[in-house]
Amino acid sequence: MSAGDKSALTSLLTLSPIKRSMLTMELKSKALLQQVKEQKKDVEKIKLKVARLVQQQVCLGPAGSVFVNTELDKLQKQLTEHVELASVGTPRVGRVHALPSAHVHEHE
Repeated sequence: MSAGDKSALTSLLTLSPIKRSMLTMELKSKALLQQVKEQKKDVEKIKLKVARLVQQQVCLGPAGSVFVNTELDKLQKQLTEHVELASVGTPRVGRVHALPSAHVHEHE
C-alpha cells in the first residue's frame, strides 16, 4: 500500500459516522445514476429493434408474422428484465412501460 493510499484510508477513518454515511450515500447514488443511464440506453435499443420489426412485418406481410412475433416476444422479455432490474436497484426511478403489443396480428 502506498503512502497516498494510507493517507486516504486514514482520512476516511477519521471522518465522523455521519460524514461517512453521507459519502457512502453519494457513492451509491452515483452508481445508481450510472445504472439508470445504462438501462435507458438499453431500453432505447429495444425500442429501435421494435420499430425495425414492425417495418419488417409491413414489408413481409402475413408471411413474416411468425418471425416478427417471436422476435417481439424476445424483446418483451428483455424489456421485462430491464424493468425488474430498475425496480430492484432504483425503486423510485419510474416505470418503463411494456411494449404496446407483443404480437402482430395477421390479416385474414
